[in-house]
Amino acid sequence: MNDPVYQGWIITGFCFLALTWTLRKYKASKLVVFSFLMPISGVLFSHLFLGDTLTFELLAGTGLVAIGIYLVNRQR
Repeated sequence: MNDPVYQGWIITGFCFLALTWTLRKYKASKLVVFSFLMPISGVLFSHLFLGDTLTFELLAGTGLVAIGIYLVNRQR
């Protein structure tokens, strides 16, 4: 069996179980914000590991995503 396919199934299964467990404990509206962390971590890791250049537009977009995460999670 192809290793990436096999690993993909294991990771997918683990993520599904983790999501199911967390949805039992927390509101879905609070968990969905973590999907918005993917662009931020992608920008950070591509800069750190691949040496990609951080342009103003990229940093501004990343900052806007971070502000959105804050606005969704702040206490009223």
